[in-house]
Amino acid sequence: MDGLEDRRDEREQLNTPAAEQEPAYNLEDIIREFGGWSTREPEKMPASAETPEETPAPAEMPATAAEDAGLSPAPGAPGETERPEAEEPEEKCAAPESEQPPEAAQPEEETRTPPKPVSPSGRFHFVRFEPGAASPDGPAHPEQTRRIRREPNAQRPPRPARTRPDRPAREPKPAPATREPTPEEAYRAACKSGGILARRRMTGFLLLLSLLVTFGNFFGLRLGSVGLSAPLSAKVLLCLLLAGTLLSYDVCLDGVFQLLRLHCGLNSLAAVSAVVFAADGFLSAGKGKIPYTAVLLLELYFALWSRTLRHKAERRTLKAVLAMGEEPSAAVLSRRAWNGNDCIFRAERADVSIVHELREPDLAEKAMRYYAALVFALSLVIAMVCHFGRGRGFLGSWAAILAGSVPAAAFVCYARPFAAAAGNLLRAGAALCGWQGAKRLGGKACLTLTDSDLFPHSCISMNGMKIFGDRNVSEVVGYTCAVIAASGCGLEPTFREIAVSQNGRNCTLDTFRRYEGGGIGGEIQGDVVLVGSIGFMQLMGVRMPEGTNVRQAVYTAVNGTLAAVFAIQYHPSAAVRSGLQAVLRCRGLKPLMATRDFILTPAVVRHKYKVPADCLEFPTAEERARLSDPAAPADGEPGALLSRESFLPMAEAVASARRVCASARTCLMICLLSGSIGFVITVILAFLGAFAAASAFNLTLFNLLWIASALLLSSVAGK
Repeated sequence: MDGLEDRRDEREQLNTPAAEQEPAYNLEDIIREFGGWSTREPEKMPASAETPEETPAPAEMPATAAEDAGLSPAPGAPGETERPEAEEPEEKCAAPESEQPPEAAQPEEETRTPPKPVSPSGRFHFVRFEPGAASPDGPAHPEQTRRIRREPNAQRPPRPARTRPDRPAREPKPAPATREPTPEEAYRAACKSGGILARRRMTGFLLLLSLLVTFGNFFGLRLGSVGLSAPLSAKVLLCLLLAGTLLSYDVCLDGVFQLLRLHCGLNSLAAVSAVVFAADGFLSAGKGKIPYTAVLLLELYFALWSRTLRHKAERRTLKAVLAMGEEPSAAVLSRRAWNGNDCIFRAERADVSIVHELREPDLAEKAMRYYAALVFALSLVIAMVCHFGRGRGFLGSWAAILAGSVPAAAFVCYARPFAAAAGNLLRAGAALCGWQGAKRLGGKACLTLTDSDLFPHSCISMNGMKIFGDRNVSEVVGYTCAVIAASGCGLEPTFREIAVSQNGRNCTLDTFRRYEGGGIGGEIQGDVVLVGSIGFMQLMGVRMPEGTNVRQAVYTAVNGTLAAVFAIQYHPSAAVRSGLQAVLRCRGLKPLMATRDFILTPAVVRHKYKVPADCLEFPTAEERARLSDPAAPADGEPGALLSRESFLPMAEAVASARRVCASARTCLMICLLSGSIGFVITVILAFLGAFAAASAFNLTLFNLLWIASALLLSSVAGK
């Protein structure tokens, strides 16, 4: 109700002329209202102004506001006038005096005076109006202005906070993840070479022409009636340099982007060399200096050859992966799996992204990043020193240093052996997981051999069986099958077939145990069953009848009495023999027998496959059972994908990985050596100013000899 009355009074006040409103409110009235040092009577308004007959007493200031304002009302002052209490509705509760100030009673024809603004510190803001100004409650004249004077140290009232409806907190937008291509998409992209092969062949033709011109100019050869003079040779070589650079535009652009990203590489050195060689050739063509065109074309040719080999290797690897199916097995490396040695296992499933692994940088690429950055910085600095300190030509010195320190064979250190290995593994049914996979399988490790690796199920057959004692065949076969099935050895499929043919009983094994003497045992319904070789039976005290001395046979004893003899025949596999020979030729790789078949011993493997027995590691029975467990390679790092469960793909993958590592490391070492030697030699020649010794012929011949050495020695190391 009070709110409605206030709004009605405000409307009436706005519609009332300025002359009919209450008189101006000045400083003296405010002081008199709250008491103070002045008791002067207020000035009378003009007679024309209609004022009420009696002015109501001003509202009393609350105690807290008066204290904050620093005003202490004097006793008997006009500010002490009491006002009659206003009637409050019954349903509205009165606030305490400290919180709610009393309201002043006003006549019916008067409007209520709005409260004065209060600063945040509780003090009033005194407002002074110009003479003749209207009341602040009335309509203001356009020409009238008001001045507000604030107290010192007075602050503006706090700005009210904006209220917004509660909204859920906005989650930051995740960065768009780059989707990795599938093997099918990567294979189709690898098949589109973009004419790299054709451009490589054309660059090779230009390289042959540049070698012919460079060597012909050195030896003074003539093409018919035309002699290869130095100016003519320089012009021809400059044309060949520009043509070769255009054919290798992708290599040069990649090198420029590497420089912009501050990641130098061999492509960066090739791009810089193209610019420096061209500039030096144009400036010195009239002097008869032969440009280093043959050196640059060597680098560009090997760069394009590297790209061709990478496309070929990726295409062959992905083709082998697509032929494996959805869940291929893998050769994985487990760190310190046996006696502190790393072991290579066969994992049933491969948790690896083959496309990501193929595109990871290899050893040569990583090493050449540091080498290229060092050569680029040092060659530039030394060329500037030679120019300003020794008076040599800047471009000539820089070109000579770059021509002698960029090893062209470094482009194919990894791509060349990897492409060859990918072709061999495609025929064997395996795929190498890039350089990381080759590095995992190429270190010093033990290769685990299980029962199925040495003798698959198709290579095991039974020659016959003989039952001893009064037990029937069904019971003895059932006991033997139950114990062998609990052991998980490679004889389980063979004895399952025997159980089907002989109507063997289905038995449940109560307890199971492995013995070091070459046998296993268990308890079935109170009967103690022992299964093992003849040596194990003799070791356990089982009496052997005459005529039962069979080496490759499974003996079964029940409660200490011989119950049956099963003659087993092991046939060697040609594929397993080839795999074992490939593994034994690898240095730092030792076969580890993780077999559960008690008949398979190093002596049996040596006899069947004609391999030296001392090269096989034969752990204890418990260790062999742990190493042959399917959960053993759970934490292994994948190195290659395998399509078949035979031993040959795994052996070929491991052997190929080691060949790739050996070849790449040998080639890289020779390239770093040749580049370092060439850098030192050309720096000395640049300091001495012996540019005749650092001629195009000499540096081209220097690069060709080191390239041939790197390719030859890396091929030998990879065999």
